[in-house]
Amino acid sequence: MMITLNIISPQQKEDLKLKKLYHEARNLITIILLFTIIAAIMVLVARYILQKEFYELVKQNTLVSQSNQKINRQIRTLNQQVTTVDKIQTQYKDYHAFLGNFFQLVPSGIQLYYFKINSEQITELKGRATTRDALLTFKQALEKNPGLSNINLPVSNLLDQTNLNFSLTCKITTWLK
Repeated sequence: MMITLNIISPQQKEDLKLKKLYHEARNLITIILLFTIIAAIMVLVARYILQKEFYELVKQNTLVSQSNQKINRQIRTLNQQVTTVDKIQTQYKDYHAFLGNFFQLVPSGIQLYYFKINSEQITELKGRATTRDALLTFKQALEKNPGLSNINLPVSNLLDQTNLNFSLTCKITTWLK
């Protein structure tokens, strides 16, 4: 068995306890400070790495944006061309079928030398008729056709009996689609 001798005074005991507590607090603060320094170094390294990556991404994004601008211009040009083609196709009229049907109405004795269809589908005709009867027959054929309306043949065109120069207008109502 061991005997413990306590030869230290109570004041010294108290001082030793305070010293021990001071050393433990100092060691704890040192450890906390050490961990704080290590964490700060890790944050600085991470910041450096992230900043380097950020600059690299900005550089790549700039290059991609520049190449995309060229592609976007090409896409815009192509879209404009498609819009133009679509507009042309929606405004397309089958003039071939119309002209085939129309010229079947022209009797012998009528020669057309001017034929114009404007955007409102009003047709202007100029021609020469061998006789007044041939011109009137042509006008009646146009009036009977359901695809035409507003046939306008001025009376001044009917003054001569033969070799008449005439001008006629009419509106196309159903033949052009």
